[in-house]
Amino acid sequence: MKVLIHGFYGAGNAGDDAILHVIINQLQSINKNVEVTVVIRSKQLKPYYGTANVNYILGLNFEEITKVLKESSLLIVGGGGLFQDYNESHPENLFHNQEGALNYYLAPIILAKMLNVKTMLYGVGIGPLSQEDSLKTMKWIADIVDAITVRDQDSFQILNSLGITKHVLSADPALQLRADCSNKDDIIPKDKRLV
Repeated sequence: MKVLIHGFYGAGNAGDDAILHVIINQLQSINKNVEVTVVIRSKQLKPYYGTANVNYILGLNFEEITKVLKESSLLIVGGGGLFQDYNESHPENLFHNQEGALNYYLAPIILAKMLNVKTMLYGVGIGPLSQEDSLKTMKWIADIVDAITVRDQDSFQILNSLGITKHVLSADPALQLRADCSNKDDIIPKDKRLV
């Protein structure tokens, strides 16, 4: 089984990278032989420090994204507060320039659907969506994906207001991250610990 994960990974956001760890852990609990490729924002920052073998693709490399999708069973977009319109999104920038978060996360969904690959929005936050075009785009995205989990009540209500009914309210995936304290003495020596 091959899975492509697209989110805001490798951008220095520890919360998003924690979500990535949880997603990979969950996939491995389902299938130990899962092959994971992650779409990243930068090659400078490593988003995953677990034991799974993970491949990486830069977010604007549509040729590589398409190649991986052709061999994948599933595209997971998430988690985190991805679907918002702090920056305007213009359809003409969908595969060029990638201005706006909606464009950045919509492009691989369109490619996946063209290749008949199942798609899921996983543990996402939706909003704010203050522009009418953003609301229409979000409805279109929610209509074409196969499954949606949202991490908060506001996101759930936004999808309800758009007439979407297939979404499920769940906890933020990062809440499932387990701390590894096996090397705590290497991080903070006992004589330096304070409470």
